[in-house]
Amino acid sequence: MDKKKFKILLFNIWYCSGISWKFHQYILKSHKYTYINKKSTSTIINKFKSIIIEEKPDLICLIEINKWINFKYLVNEDYPFYDIETKYGKKSLLRKTPFFRKKSNAFISKTNLDFKTHYLRAWTKKLLYEIFLPWDISFVFWHFSLNKSTRKKQFDELNNINFKNKNIIIWWDFNIFKWVGEIKNLCNKMDLDIVCNEATFPSFRPKHMLDLFLTSKNINSDYKIVNTNISDHLPVILEIG
Repeated sequence: MDKKKFKILLFNIWYCSGISWKFHQYILKSHKYTYINKKSTSTIINKFKSIIIEEKPDLICLIEINKWINFKYLVNEDYPFYDIETKYGKKSLLRKTPFFRKKSNAFISKTNLDFKTHYLRAWTKKLLYEIFLPWDISFVFWHFSLNKSTRKKQFDELNNINFKNKNIIIWWDFNIFKWVGEIKNLCNKMDLDIVCNEATFPSFRPKHMLDLFLTSKNINSDYKIVNTNISDHLPVILEIG
């Protein structure tokens, strides 16, 4: 790698809900999971844009964002390259169901990065992005199941994917609420280290390490957690180089 740093902003933005996972919010603001008005969307997106302006990431990766409704406000002359895709399988009926069809994963970039999409078999949320970064690194992100046995199947599938590059960085909402030891076997099989091991959920009082990074051992990286009440997760900055 050369000396230039490459910065990635990762965020489970939960459809721009503005819910920070305080229990009463899930009761009083549960409607935001299905609908968020333009005023609320504008407020949340502007807060997120402030983070982007301050951090100046090269790449922004998002899970759980509404297709186009919220996403279009983030694409601009500084971040003109992007892809957004419904997170369900290509033949899934959820792609045509009003409640689900706009629920997506996406990325936005300063430069035109090549990428590939994979679709895993286990669970309903199947979309996996593989973005090809400088220094021959495959950056992979996705959203794991809440069910432990399903996650185990997903870990096995992940281990069998033939990624383009030998050097890999994985970021996901792992949904591991009890113990990161659950992914130790995956790390051993793929020869990866756990980088981010701080709590990111719930955002108002973090106690669960859900938004983890796994990296190939020869990749130099650092991270920081961004404090914000935009979503129930806290965003994470990963810097490579």
